[in-house]
Amino acid sequence: MDTFDLSPTHLRNQVDQAWDYIWKRFYLPSTNLIYDYITSYEEGHYLDKLPTPEEIKCQHPNPCGWGTGMEDSSINGGAMLSLICDRFAVTGEKEMYAAAQKIYSGLYDCATIHGAPGFVARSLCPADGKSAYNNSSRDQFTHFVHGFWKLWTSPLADPKMKRGIEDCLAAVARFVEKSVTPENQYRLLMLDGTPAPEVCAMWDLNNIDPHEAARLPMFYAAAFAVTGERHFQKQCMKYYKPAAEASCQLWTMPYSSYPLLQMACSLELLLTVFPQYDEYNALCRKALSDAAERAQFNTLLAARHFPSLPKEQPVFQDWRQCPTHKSRVGGYIVPKHENFSNQAAREAGEAALVQLMAPDFHFSELQRKLLKTAIARCDFKYFSAGYGPIYLQAAYWQMLRKAMF
Repeated sequence: MDTFDLSPTHLRNQVDQAWDYIWKRFYLPSTNLIYDYITSYEEGHYLDKLPTPEEIKCQHPNPCGWGTGMEDSSINGGAMLSLICDRFAVTGEKEMYAAAQKIYSGLYDCATIHGAPGFVARSLCPADGKSAYNNSSRDQFTHFVHGFWKLWTSPLADPKMKRGIEDCLAAVARFVEKSVTPENQYRLLMLDGTPAPEVCAMWDLNNIDPHEAARLPMFYAAAFAVTGERHFQKQCMKYYKPAAEASCQLWTMPYSSYPLLQMACSLELLLTVFPQYDEYNALCRKALSDAAERAQFNTLLAARHFPSLPKEQPVFQDWRQCPTHKSRVGGYIVPKHENFSNQAAREAGEAALVQLMAPDFHFSELQRKLLKTAIARCDFKYFSAGYGPIYLQAAYWQMLRKAMF
């Protein structure tokens, strides 16, 4: 069996390496966004194959930008803001002010530059800094809202950033209130103002999954937290209790880590903003513990997969040259990449975060060791997707912040 250096010094060096490579390879200063994957290990050419403004205008290859490397910048940015806040809480490093400002600026543009207030674009085209795919998702909104809310509560946010966050989260809440209606099948609207066909259902508990139930009240809660507007509190209270009850009904089948993490982000925000609602909060805490119990399986599964993965992960293909498949979600035509070697690191980081975010869950010594081992064994300079490095960093800093090292 392989053994790895789990000393605090080595783990910190590993996390610093992950940090450096996110900024060097996946982040673009022209948009202040973190993109999904690289198509080359050659310096200066990591992100050469992202969609052009013309391709985006035609919604090619699909309205979500799935498979292009430009589908998850709002998720990446929200998660990055969260870890920056946790890192600053632990270290007090002055460099985190500049890091937070950069990510904030990119996310702010995702919510404003297109001229549709409250719509959170998945990403922006580097070539013109403004072109965006038409269909976002509740997942993009979830990490965007969670990251902005967490930054607003942090000393890292200066007064100008706070005002920008307040404006954005209020706009998101108004956009959601306008969008999520029976006439729109309780779905978010797309950038063009039409109801999204898929991945944007926000309510109707008969037609959404338990891990999705708390997203809608979360958005209202965040807007109330940063603005103090009672209307947003009132809107949240319409949904809070049934959402919390539904969140306690997780399916018995295994989950990927990412929906559990997004559920945890929603419930964490609600618990923090409304500590006075004992009945609702008890349900949220139970749901978080249930999610954490399940996430233990994901960590173990990731640990099993790590030994079979290549040290140097293959870069992703130019999406234009990939075979395509028809997605079961929306029927969209999606480029099919064969690179799945990044998944174990992502699962390990997300699953650890789910456990760390559950206030009544014991993050066991075994789970701590599995997280440390996942961090220790990765050579982040050979990662071709950014998810694993982001979430392993996030789990590391949250573990330190909660003194569970």
